[in-house]
Amino acid sequence: MVCNQNHDQIGNRALGERLSELTEFEGLKLAAGVTLLSPFVPLLFMGEEYGEKAPFQYFTSHGDPDLIEAVRKGRREEFAAFDWQGEAPDPQNEPTFEGSKLIHDLKKKEPHRTLRLFYKELLRIRRDYLLGERTGLQVSEGEESVLMIFPSIDSLAALAILFYFGRRTGTGQVALPSGIWKKMLDSADGKWAGSGSLLPSRVEGNNRSPLELQTRSFVVLERDLDRGRYGKDAGTKYPLEASSQRPHRGGYYGLPLRRHPPLTCCRAHVIPEIANGRTLALAFEPWCDSRNAALNASCSRGWRRRRRSWTGSTQDFSI
Repeated sequence: MVCNQNHDQIGNRALGERLSELTEFEGLKLAAGVTLLSPFVPLLFMGEEYGEKAPFQYFTSHGDPDLIEAVRKGRREEFAAFDWQGEAPDPQNEPTFEGSKLIHDLKKKEPHRTLRLFYKELLRIRRDYLLGERTGLQVSEGEESVLMIFPSIDSLAALAILFYFGRRTGTGQVALPSGIWKKMLDSADGKWAGSGSLLPSRVEGNNRSPLELQTRSFVVLERDLDRGRYGKDAGTKYPLEASSQRPHRGGYYGLPLRRHPPLTCCRAHVIPEIANGRTLALAFEPWCDSRNAALNASCSRGWRRRRRSWTGSTQDFSI
């Protein structure tokens, strides 16, 4: 199960800010794409789907005066080490609870209405293309980008999803498998209140053509082989490489474009790092065979947090 925000993560901040208060609209769409289009079970926190603005603060309703004071003191001492600005609200005060209620009318206002429609479209893609059930997923990483390729199954076409986390418009050399790839969705499209897609409607694979992406955006491509060019057997002549190993818990995650130890199973984790009011990264991190021996000893050593550096106005990336 993966999420980009939950009650613990939000409620244990001093002021209870949601992700919608820590990043801009493009960042919210990018976080939604990474969460909902991953092969794992997505968890959505209440109001996330339309960018709820109300905080979710820590509140209590204790009757014991000693316990009430102990909680207040503990919260003050806990947050002193974080050097956050502002004083944490009193968890026992009624306004702390009332201020944490959802503002349902936001669903009808922009850009919240568009974000909710965007979530619905991502959930449709996840459902119609069985993204939670496919095996043989391939994942490769660049400095500020992640490429996922879902091989075709039965009557469903292959999908390629490219996430770009850079703070600058990026031009990337992306190694797509052979075939013609049609743009299904671009989070930067004006339809989704973006600044406009920079990608053509069709991209030819196997030639590392440069792809230009808007800042903090992602694109979903569907493979559609040109049978007139590649022949009637294009689907079998140009298959996507998939692992022959038995899937582990729904899928085998190979990294075909970088050197890697032999894999018996590989899991991915979406990690939102929030610091200084900005979302720094959402990254897939592999769990490799070389680390399996330490699984029972300490799961936390299997994950690495990665921070991105954002400066300048343009960026090149390669996958």
